[in-house]
Amino acid sequence: MTLHGRRSRGQALTEFALVFPILAMTMFGIIVWGLGVFYQQQLQMIAPMRRAGVEFLAGTDALNPFCFPGFSLHDELALLVSAGLTPMEALQAATRNPARYLGTIDTFGTIEKGKTADLVML
Repeated sequence: MTLHGRRSRGQALTEFALVFPILAMTMFGIIVWGLGVFYQQQLQMIAPMRRAGVEFLAGTDALNPFCFPGFSLHDELALLVSAGLTPMEALQAATRNPARYLGTIDTFGTIEKGKTADLVML
């Protein structure tokens, strides 16, 4: 129920958490309407999907508030590993798999001679 056409803070937070559950859980550590159970169910689905041959794409939702490119991708890769992917599979979800999905694997996605460089090593 809105008051004068405006959502209450609780309604807005609940809607945000339902639309962006992983983001909400990692950013705020909140549990709204049993969202912790929903979040755990999402994590538990990753390993069976992986075993079934599903390839994952990692990516940053940079337009979401408090979601910063780079840092949030590192968090996502750590979550993928905690959910059952190997560290190599998590890295491939952010590099090779997107290039394959976009049809640019001949140019991007892996470190090979003749490919476009998009890597800085320190």
